[in-house]
Amino acid sequence: MIIAKSISDDRLIDLPLSPVLWDLILGKKMNIFDLERLAPELFKSFANFQLLANKKKDIDKTVFADAE
Repeated sequence: MIIAKSISDDRLIDLPLSPVLWDLILGKKMNIFDLERLAPELFKSFANFQLLANKKKDIDKTVFADAE
């Protein structure tokens, strides 16, 4: 409500918003790397899971390639 009123009155207000929120307001699409700016620890966990998934995929390729 305050933001709408300041826009309608053509007034500037000091409103600290996170860069991610600004990206959303501007209509930019979010991706997993935006999570790093919001929750670094959660992003780190997801990144570790991705590394494990990639390693498993590589192991599966090697095992099944040797079986043929």
